[in-house]
Amino acid sequence: ITGYPDNLHYGPQYPGGSSSPVTTSGQASSLSASGSVGQPPAPAEPVTSTSFAQEVRRCSVRGCNKPLAPDVANKMCDECRGRHRVYAMTKRAKRKQEKAAILSQ
Repeated sequence: ITGYPDNLHYGPQYPGGSSSPVTTSGQASSLSASGSVGQPPAPAEPVTSTSFAQEVRRCSVRGCNKPLAPDVANKMCDECRGRHRVYAMTKRAKRKQEKAAILSQ
């Protein structure tokens, strides 16, 4: 290549490549744009607790989508949770009966 010395070693980064440091294996290196090792890049905008407080948590059951109170640790609203508890107990009881029937044969 004209303009480049024959014995020049480029290292893990290609000349004229993208602005993000990439090794020859395609993985990002630990060098930041400033050249410091091991320092994570600074976030584009600061993360504040107010940005998370604006999001309302909703029931995880498809079709329900009721808002959940911020102090509730459950993923489902009380109505869906009660319905799911009945379903789960019935399913466990049925499985227990099927297992007993197979073992008794």
